[in-house]
Amino acid sequence: MKFKSTTTAPFLVLCVFALTLLVSLLDADKLASGDSIYLAFLVIELMVFMVPCVFYCKLKGKGYTETLGLRPFGMGRISLLSFLLLILLSGVLLIKVGMLYAGVLPTESGSTAPIDAEGNLFYTVFTAAILPAVVEEFLFRGVILSEYAHLGGICSVTVSALFFAMLHFSLAEFPVFFFGGLVMGAAAYLTRSLLAAILLHTVYNLFTLFGESFVWKLIFEEQSHIFFLYLLAVVFLLFLVLSIGESERIFYSYAVSARGEVPFVKRSVKSMTQAISQVFLSVGFLLCVIVYAIVVLNARN
Repeated sequence: MKFKSTTTAPFLVLCVFALTLLVSLLDADKLASGDSIYLAFLVIELMVFMVPCVFYCKLKGKGYTETLGLRPFGMGRISLLSFLLLILLSGVLLIKVGMLYAGVLPTESGSTAPIDAEGNLFYTVFTAAILPAVVEEFLFRGVILSEYAHLGGICSVTVSALFFAMLHFSLAEFPVFFFGGLVMGAAAYLTRSLLAAILLHTVYNLFTLFGESFVWKLIFEEQSHIFFLYLLAVVFLLFLVLSIGESERIFYSYAVSARGEVPFVKRSVKSMTQAISQVFLSVGFLLCVIVYAIVVLNARN
């Protein structure tokens, strides 16, 4: 059975949307009252993300997983990943500061994974940082990025970021998740490795767990407020320029070695307009947008 990528991939996302919404109906207090809370979150993450993805990959046929970038990235990509990580952290902080001044930053945000107040650091890190990074990146920077790769890098990275942002069903935090999706999509695209995106996502999750509160204190320290915001902006712009230069060098090396588009497929469209119409006017994508809008609007009422 052969599938058409631009029509079937959004239905996988719709399935994950549905499972995510079903999980949100669970009684969090009862879930957190037992000793097996970490096992419960493990099962939930696997059921919501990995089961649909594995089933989808099975339907796509033998050899499909070879297109997902399940390969290590070279040591020569460490500098690029370092640049992208600093862009991700500084960019997210700048966006959040902007949203705070605009009055749209949620008063309650953060991971839904269990945080052990008694010091069980391993389970906290695994449940709140590593596991979400693995399962979410497998879907968005693995399956989704691969499915849209034939439309070009810009289109595939953007679509994966849009789906990633919509999955969190938060209109206020949409810019944060969309920006994060763009950076992690760029990491997977440029390195030809899903593991690169997983690494960035994991480090970002660790930062939100253990470092972000400290940074916020520095940002709102009266004596260093302006200086720290200026420093964030400088870091963001500096490493954005450096990452662009590094990306050019990487693409040149791919051209010399005759390695094609990620995941090593040729583009099937001749223009960006054609690619955009195939994605954003497809039935599956429009259904995802409708579901997202209904959930967000109901949550605000």
